[in-house]
Amino acid sequence: MGNIRHFSWQVFSFLFVTILAFISDWLQKTMEIPFPAGFRHLIILFLFVFNWTLYKNKLFAIPKIYKYGIIVMGLFLFFGYFSSPASLFNYLIGILFTFLFLGMFLLGLNTKIRAENMTKIFKLLIIFILIGSIDPISKGLIQGTNIQHFFGYFRELGAFGAAMNIGSILCLSLYIITKKKVYIFVALFFSIGVFMTILKKNIVSNVIVWIFFFLFQPIRNKKLKLISFVSIIFIAGFLLVGNSLIENLVFNVQYLENVGIEGHVRLGMYLASYNIAIDYFPFGSGPGTFGSLSSIIGWYSSIYFDYGVSNIGANSPEEVAIGIHTLLDTFWPHILGELGFIGTLIYVCLWLFPLKLAFKLLRQTNDSFIKGLSFYVFSVIIVMAWEGFTLYTPEIPSFIILHSGLVGLCYFHLRKVVNNDINYL
Repeated sequence: MGNIRHFSWQVFSFLFVTILAFISDWLQKTMEIPFPAGFRHLIILFLFVFNWTLYKNKLFAIPKIYKYGIIVMGLFLFFGYFSSPASLFNYLIGILFTFLFLGMFLLGLNTKIRAENMTKIFKLLIIFILIGSIDPISKGLIQGTNIQHFFGYFRELGAFGAAMNIGSILCLSLYIITKKKVYIFVALFFSIGVFMTILKKNIVSNVIVWIFFFLFQPIRNKKLKLISFVSIIFIAGFLLVGNSLIENLVFNVQYLENVGIEGHVRLGMYLASYNIAIDYFPFGSGPGTFGSLSSIIGWYSSIYFDYGVSNIGANSPEEVAIGIHTLLDTFWPHILGELGFIGTLIYVCLWLFPLKLAFKLLRQTNDSFIKGLSFYVFSVIIVMAWEGFTLYTPEIPSFIILHSGLVGLCYFHLRKVVNNDINYL
């Protein structure tokens, strides 16, 4: 009975909040159900706090180096406030949104969860992503075209592509754990969906995931067979959307030539963030001032006027007020502009922290469960970091829970191996 309760809450609650985070944008558009700004961030935080309260360790463990990084960042943010144009409210809200990944990770790694529940979460997430992808991908295949206008209940095409990549990672992780070939086929289905988006960044992410997978395959003959099979699927995918992909590349080149770097909706943000980091050295302009949700909650940051961003695309205050803008379309300019060069370095160290242990265990362990979790941690962190170069994906709640929250739950088991405790509860 205890196992049933353990499953019913930890697995169901995680899946329920994940689904809510993903489909809330679709509900808002199709059924006009309003969700207040930050609602999804808070409900995810509540889920992890509540789960940690029920299944916490005796002590709240924070890795030593990670703890030092948090302390340094805390001091950095404290002193940075005094040179920031943001109000205290927007500054604090900005910190909450920007560093929610950190809280999710720490709560996750301090929450006890059974190994079988981890695999159940992986399986149910795959089913959810699969259900959301069948219709868009099927339409594209039937029509023999890309799926730029078919992305189901995902918030937009880029989010669809990112979800397909995470689905591929989940499938390949479960293949490592179970050795069931069905997960390879589902991962390939997700990869086809990625190709059909014709989004270059998503396609590169997917290729990276498969390269990681092949690198960590121990059996040479099996590796060669998998590479051959996957290569055929990738070639077929390129033949399906190759012309559309080339047209998209040409369009992007022409767009850049017409507007220049300063007028480009994404490159303009990078240029502005670099200038902000220089002008506001060493602290940056501070959370709640540039490229973040808190920079347009209750006010329109003056930074956008100062650096000409308000004139790029549809980024004026009037267009932001009606929800049509590109201010939140890129992630890393938001980090560089608000935290400056030094703060960005600290942030990246905190972001990439779980990679070291995951990479070590991928190379050294023979335990398929730990190897599968390590593959997920390693791959999803790299992919989400890459996605952030042209999308705001890493700070969208639906991806925070799959990146930081699920990584933290995986890390709980990885740390047990380091502590020579192989009894996975």
